Amino acid sequence: MTPTPEAQSALNQARWWAHHGYIPPDPIRTAPDRCYYAATDKLLTAICDLVVSGVLVQTARPTNHGGTALRGYREAVGRCSAQVIVHTDEVEMDFDLHNPRDVVDGIGHAVEVLRNKWTGGKTDPFKIAAQLRKRGIHGDVSG
Repeated sequence: MTPTPEAQSALNQARWWAHHGYIPPDPIRTAPDRCYYAATDKLLTAICDLVVSGVLVQTARPTNHGGTALRGYREAVGRCSAQVIVHTDEVEMDFDLHNPRDVVDGIGHAVEVLRNKWTGGKTDPFKIAAQLRKRGIHGDVSG
């Protein structure tokens, strides 16, 4: 049975957390292209650890994620990268097919964002799952 886009989004994120050695946090809400988590000390510490280890890099303040966004991080890979936004009371996480860290992927990211704005679409969580599998991120999420 094929999961809903929301369930696939949550599964993608759980697999990403498990791949990096963390017990996946439980989302407080999900969307087809992202999940939201309570901003617990445990989760914020995990994010800091991922920054220190070089998995995530801090980005400019993510003003396009609403007025409560405090800090933003992106996974240090070019394709199918995680984006983590720390808000005042929650953590938002999504994946982008292209990480806008260089010109080529910046163009790919711009096309992805514009296409979604024009069509009302979202980044396809099933395409994200396929790209994560290519990166070796799949399987058990028990931590």
